[in-house]
Amino acid sequence: MRLFATFSILGLGLLSGCPTAPTPSKVEASEVGVKPSPTTKSTEPAVESGGSDLDETPAWFDISKFDHAKILQAKNQAKVGASLATATLLELQPGTTTEDCMTAVRTEMAKSLSDLAEAVPGDKGRMTLQGKTSSYSYTVVCGPGKAGQTTLYLSYTGL
Repeated sequence: MRLFATFSILGLGLLSGCPTAPTPSKVEASEVGVKPSPTTKSTEPAVESGGSDLDETPAWFDISKFDHAKILQAKNQAKVGASLATATLLELQPGTTTEDCMTAVRTEMAKSLSDLAEAVPGDKGRMTLQGKTSSYSYTVVCGPGKAGQTTLYLSYTGL
């Protein structure tokens, strides 16, 4: 649970644009998988599988489900202890409020999760949704980003 909390803090740092956010560990380039965004050229190195990794990406972790979202941080993966953590950061279309963001995410997640956690208000106008399934834990944060535009941070960590 401590590793999950540390990775969640990393996500909050990414959401706020804080360059000094704590990281779960020093991650070597060979341990990180990055899926290229339309504006990013990169390769997708393989990440070794472990016993706690998921066989499939959760259905709600599909950035195409969020219309006109701009990718601020492409999907990335890193080993956190024995688990594989996956995260992405999106900027939502102008006019999207924190509440709109959280409603859209909860609607999408409810399609595949029967016991969805409640979102809780956080600092700086953000809302956070954290919970667990039998195979992964998740963190979702909606709120104003660095430039004031509403951002969406999605992450999950295999158990």
